[in-house]
Amino acid sequence: MASSDCETLLATYEAEQAQVEAGLQELAELDAQRDALLQQATATEADSHELEAMLGSLTADINQLIAEQEQARLDRFTEIDPVLVAIIARLAEIDLLLQGGFPDQPGPGAEQVSQLFAEAQSLDARRQLLQAEEDQLTSGVGDPTHLQPSIDALNAQKDSTTALLQEATDLRADISADLQATAERRQEVETEVNDASRRARAALEAYENCIAGGPEQPDTTGDDSPQTDPAQTEPEETEPEETEPEETEPAPEDTGAGEETVSG
Repeated sequence: MASSDCETLLATYEAEQAQVEAGLQELAELDAQRDALLQQATATEADSHELEAMLGSLTADINQLIAEQEQARLDRFTEIDPVLVAIIARLAEIDLLLQGGFPDQPGPGAEQVSQLFAEAQSLDARRQLLQAEEDQLTSGVGDPTHLQPSIDALNAQKDSTTALLQEATDLRADISADLQATAERRQEVETEVNDASRRARAALEAYENCIAGGPEQPDTTGDDSPQTDPAQTEPEETEPEETEPEETEPAPEDTGAGEETVSG
């Protein structure tokens, strides 16, 4: 395979691997963000519970003071109502005396009339004060034991605590939304990392195969026979053939039949 193809595969691997590393870095950042959000959610949850407990305690204290205030109103009404009734009765009696007295009694003298007028004025002033107080008691705004400032202070603290609790509730909702968004983004990045990692492995494997194959050798033999290195070939050892000795026929015996004899 051409070297340019191997370089292309290597570049592809490096690009995909860089994407994997970037994705892993983002995953680490998302995990850190998730952990921070979870810690914030835990702290906010604790704050909410504390505020809820404080709110419950304030409400109980306010209700206790209101109950005490209502009981004080009832006690005060019970105290002043007979007095008011007696004052009204005495004023009616004075009025009758000033009009000439009772039929079986002589009318008041000049000095007594003056005293009756003064008493009537004093009683009427007191009647007006007691009547006004009684009206307040019956309308629910009277405060004979002066508990209203304490109730108002507790109500102000309750309002601020309620506002803080609402802020904590809103913050918990925001944190929950951020956690959901972080989880969704993490899933997306994890998918991208897995895909890029798979492509990187494929590119690396192709690159390794590319460089392992090397460039093709040119064909110089003109045939398809494989090339061998003469230095790596050794002559085959041949065992000498065993030759059996040839059988020779024995020479014919000399019988003298062919020799000529010369007689003497």
